[in-house]
Amino acid sequence: SDAIGPICDNMEDTSQPNTPPSSSPTDTFVPTGEFDEIVKISAFQPKKKVLSNQKWRIVLRFQLKNSTDNPVGKTVLTMGYGNKQKTCRSWNNGKCTIKLTLGKNISSVSLTVKSISAPGGEVYTP
Repeated sequence: SDAIGPICDNMEDTSQPNTPPSSSPTDTFVPTGEFDEIVKISAFQPKKKVLSNQKWRIVLRFQLKNSTDNPVGKTVLTMGYGNKQKTCRSWNNGKCTIKLTLGKNISSVSLTVKSISAPGGEVYTP
């Protein structure tokens, strides 16, 4: 599986005003079952915010593209963390967002790409 790793330690805190967005393209290539078609996570942007109840809100933004760097819409990305999963479906521009709310005692979380299901029926499962 493609682990993204702990994200809270180096994540931007959006509860602070005037914090510039961070972007760290991962260029994670993910085979979709077809040898000539690859779906990749071309950009990944995590943000965190401490909520009033002291829980964490994590917003993960992804950009999905194919092997020719065109956005891939209607693709379902499934991420796993702990014993839970979250999914997002990309818009025609290839972007999708996953939101997590974590307890105040959690200091970091590791995410893993569980699957990517592309529109043509191509499926990636590690």
